[in-house]
Order: sequence, then C-alpha cells, then structure tokens
Amino acid sequence: MRLRSIVSISIILMLASGLAYAQKGPETTLTQLPQDHEYQRVLRAYMATLTEKDFDHGVTGRLPIDTPTDTDPEYLYRQYILTLMHQPLVGTKRGTPAVNAPPGLFVLSAFETPKGVMQLPVWPETLIAFVQWDYPGNLYRNNRGLKLRAFVAASVWMIMFDNFAELNDSKVPPPIRPDWHGYNPVFFAAPYPGFKDVLPPDVQRAFEAGLKKVGERILGWGVRGESCENDLMAPLGLVYISRAINDPAFTKAVEERTRMICTDPRYFSPAGYWVERGGIDTGFGGTANLYAAWIALMTDWPFVKDALDRTYRLRGYLILPDPDGWLNGPGHFNSRLGSTVACDQFACDGARDVAASMITDEAQQFI
Repeated sequence: MRLRSIVSISIILMLASGLAYAQKGPETTLTQLPQDHEYQRVLRAYMATLTEKDFDHGVTGRLPIDTPTDTDPEYLYRQYILTLMHQPLVGTKRGTPAVNAPPGLFVLSAFETPKGVMQLPVWPETLIAFVQWDYPGNLYRNNRGLKLRAFVAASVWMIMFDNFAELNDSKVPPPIRPDWHGYNPVFFAAPYPGFKDVLPPDVQRAFEAGLKKVGERILGWGVRGESCENDLMAPLGLVYISRAINDPAFTKAVEERTRMICTDPRYFSPAGYWVERGGIDTGFGGTANLYAAWIALMTDWPFVKDALDRTYRLRGYLILPDPDGWLNGPGHFNSRLGSTVACDQFACDGARDVAASMITDEAQQFI
C-alpha cells in the first residue's frame, strides 16, 4: 500500500467517527430496502443468501504482544502516521462495535424490520481500513466475515441514500445538496475496493452501477458556493467513486468539477484562500485544507496541489508566534468565524498537516 493511500485511510478513521454535516432527512417508513432499480435488486438478493456464519470473524485468540514487525523505514512511517489518529475501535462502550457486534445483526431479516430499515453498527470505511491494516498483531487482517459486514452496511447506506436523493432532489428548495450530502459516498465508495474480492462478479457489477448512479446525480447538483469546506466534500466522495468504478469518462467529469473549485475565483482566490461567503475565513479554510490534502493524495491533479501550496503559504504568513511559543495571528477579517489561522478547524491531531507536507513544502513547518 502506497504512503499516500495510508494517509487517506488515517484521515478517514477520524472523520467517520465524528463527521455530522448531512442534514437529517425524514424518518424512513420503508420496512424493506428499495427495489426500484436492477442494482438494488441484485444487492438485496445476494444479501438474502448470507447467514450469520458468513459474518462471523472467527477470531478467538488473544492479541499477540511481542510480534516482530517490519523495520523498513517507509513501513514504519506509515505506522507512525496511523498513530496520529484515533485508533480503530474493536468495540467500546461509546464506540460502534463493528467487530464485537453479534453476526446475527447483519443478516437481511435483522435490519429489515416492521419499524423500518435499521442502520447497521458499522462505519464501513473505517472497518475496512482496520481489516486492511498491515500489522503483524492485527488478527483481523483480510477477514472475510468483517469484509461482508462492511459490504452489507455500505450497500444499505448506498441504496437508502440513492432512494432519499430520488425522492427529494427535485424539490424546491432541495433538502439534499452537494454541500450537505456530498460526503456520503465516502461511507460506501471508499471501502468497496477492500471488500470487492469477496463478492461474486454480478454483485460487483451491481455495486459499481449503484456507485455510478449516485455519482452522476451528485455531479448534476453542481456547486452551491456557500461554504468552502462543504464544497470540497462532494469532490472527495466523487473521487472515491471514480477510483471504485474505473470509468474514464466519469473520472474526467469529476476532475473538471474539482478543477473548477480549485481554480475559479468564485471558489478559490489566487491569494491562497478558499472563498467563504465572499471572503476569507481562516477557520473554515482549515477544514477545506483537510479535504484538499485528501484529494491531492488520492490523485495526480496538479491544480489541487497548487491550491494547497498557496493556502499553506498564506497560512504561514498569517501565523505570528508569541515570545512564549503560543501561536497567534489576525482574525478580524474573517467572513464568519473569529478564529485565527493557528486555530483553524480539523487539524485532525496533526494528520492533516502531515498529509499536506507530502504535497507542499509550505506545510513542513506545521508538523
């Protein structure tokens, strides 16, 4: 696994545990997964064949304590980057117990109920990151049962999201938008390459058809231009879809949408800031930098790297160290928040700036 891939995964570990941008829609009255499209019917039919045994990870041994590890410098650096993030949750009082949850929760009859279609106790993308974690002490690596848990959770999320979008995106004003809901594909597109190998070919094709359908809908929503951080969430989700379905025409459309956000003065100023309500906002700009760094690590698009380089150069000019080491700076010009650039949003325990430093030397001073 390449270094930039593991950084993307490490950022996901934080985001999926706390991100809550999407506006809550009406409570579902569906007692079964929607079956309006062929991909939905194929996915549900396959889920109906899975039993509790399919979701049993089978791990009963104790975690090894003194397991030798690879001493390759790049491998060790990947592990170091992961330590900057909140660690994967196997099951805690306040954590989603994706691994400890009983296998019976993942069979179709368990989440299609008279009270509605239930959300599964899994963040699919973080579970797959855990399953793919290359570490000798990880007894769950490449575990089929956990991959199928991620598949079912991702399928339910994608089908329900697609249904919600179909019912609402033509309303005025629309209760579903790219800046509110554009991150959703990360939950089901990001983990797909990690569980694809346990799916039959027809199920793979169905899942990819669903991804493309959702992606084309999000592209059709355009750009709202109201919040710089939220405007960058949709391109991130779209990049994950393009990686999963490997469709050159779709990838080109996603590239052009991302280019517009990173180069058009309506959304990005050449001075080095993401436009927020017509001006600069160093607080929300920090979150925009997170998504920009994330996209830059997943692609080879120079315009994303250039935008990130400019933002971090400006960031350096706007930070003024006090004699005691406290970082300060101006914030009176912000369009929304009062925070200085040194206290911007979503530094992610330092992982955002570590990621950005792999794109631009302007970020090196912040790690």
